[in-house]
Amino acid sequence: MDTLNLTSIVANNNSITVLPDDLFSMTSLQVLVLSHNLIFVLPEGMLKSPNLKVLVLTDNRLETLPGSLEGGAALTELVQLYLDKNHFHCLPKQLNRLPRLTHLDLSNNYLSKQVLISNPNLNVVVIKWC
Repeated sequence: MDTLNLTSIVANNNSITVLPDDLFSMTSLQVLVLSHNLIFVLPEGMLKSPNLKVLVLTDNRLETLPGSLEGGAALTELVQLYLDKNHFHCLPKQLNRLPRLTHLDLSNNYLSKQVLISNPNLNVVVIKWC
């Protein structure tokens, strides 16, 4: 099977800690669901996913997003981003650089009660605290 033509990958509950760089060389990948794993860091290579529209990283151990998102040339097609149940203490400023992002879930992180998001395309922002 040619994995380069996959459009969706769902790998929940697999104790994944590291993502392979070649995962993001699949130009047809549109949906990536990696919930309930042990991911601490997202690789810079992830930013080379030109058609990724939905990224679900619920319940991992993330504290930050890749710094190269700052440039604004990465993940330009991303529409939905689920970062709930991670370890973010502050709002990643890179979120304001995602031009098509309309849905963002940051629930159940360690965020301050004062969260400012300045991405004008966002229609749905979910920030709930337990």
